Formats: sequence, C-alpha cells, structure tokens
Amino acid sequence: KKKIIMTVFFFFPPPLKKKELVPSFGRDYEYAVIIDAGSTGSRVHVYRFSRYPSGMLIDFDFANHQYKKFSPGLSSFEYQTLKRSKITQYLSPLINYAREHVPHYVRSRTPLYLLATAGMRKLREENNTLASMIMRMCAEELQDSEFLVKKDWVRIIDGKHEGVWGWITANYLNGEIQKGVTMGSPFQVLKLRKGTGEGRKKKKGKTENDNKFNNNKK
Repeated sequence: KKKIIMTVFFFFPPPLKKKELVPSFGRDYEYAVIIDAGSTGSRVHVYRFSRYPSGMLIDFDFANHQYKKFSPGLSSFEYQTLKRSKITQYLSPLINYAREHVPHYVRSRTPLYLLATAGMRKLREENNTLASMIMRMCAEELQDSEFLVKKDWVRIIDGKHEGVWGWITANYLNGEIQKGVTMGSPFQVLKLRKGTGEGRKKKKGKTENDNKFNNNKK
C-alpha cells in the first residue's frame, strides 16, 4: 500500500492568479513534489490536486498519487567522500521520477521540498558539519532543477513537526480537517520509525536490524 505523506498540506504556494478553481479533476491541475528523506532511503511523492474556490482548501487526486523509494538514506554519506557530484548522482533518479509525473509546462511553478527526518537528525547530533554540508549540497542541486525550490524548503525537520504533520494526515484522510476548526473527535497518532525504534548489530559477519526494545533480558 502506498504511503501517503500529507505534509504538503501546509507547503503549497498561494493560489495561481487566474480564475477560481473548482475541485473537478480533469482540468486546472496543480502539482507538488515531496522528497521524504528517511533513515533507510528517500521517498519521492508526486501529488496532483485542485483548489476549492476560496483557495484555502485543496482536493487531492489520490488515485494518481505517485510514489517511489530510493535507497540508501542521505545519512549514509561520509565526510571523506562527500562531494557535489555524489549528491547529483543520488538526487538525479528522484528528480527524474518527478519529471515523469509532472507536465513540463507546470514544473517551474510546482513546489519541490526535501524534508529529512530521523536519520539526518541523528547525523546532525553526531556530526553537524557533515549534516549541514549534505543539506546545503542538496539545496543547491534541487535549485538547479526546473522545479520551484527555495533554500528553506530543503531542511531537517524536528520530530515534533513530523508528529504534528502525521496527526494532520490522519485527520485529513478521515475527513476531520474538512469539518472546520471545531472538530468533533479528532484521531490520535502513534508513530514508530526505524531511525529511532531500531538499533543495528553485527552477527556472523553480517549486519542486521534488531529492535532495541527486545534486547532487554529479564
């Protein structure tokens, strides 16, 4: 099942300065691209949507949500071998995937975000210089593409923001957000991620995932 990341809900630019859009798929499409840079790989999501007449709410065409994961994660880069050409090689497949699903005539106004999570948060704690270099090179590479990319759209997000957007996702998909500010019974979210919920160990020359919460002996 495709993973849907609705952080785009907050990131879209203002409505296009033309006629008011009616959420009727088949005309007046807009697009957004999100790269979710996780601990084990980067997932590129391409969303297609229409706006309601007010411009404040958007209606997603979930049937045409495009998604693909590329491994490994950004945090796998090492200081000794890091250079712009390596970042170019890493991001090129993700950018090309977005190109396949966003028409060329709207790419210049299609926002593209790269949001790094647990893996890069951990790297930032261990080696802030390396993490900053990786994110700076990613921003430069993406800004050289034909998509709409601003410097602060390429960043490491805090766990609390990731949690809030997860909460918005769950409530949007269940129709709570659309009901307005006074929601009846909003859904709660518990999120477990590999970058924080798993450790790694070596056994017989091989590296394998191991849930650290199962390692405690009674």
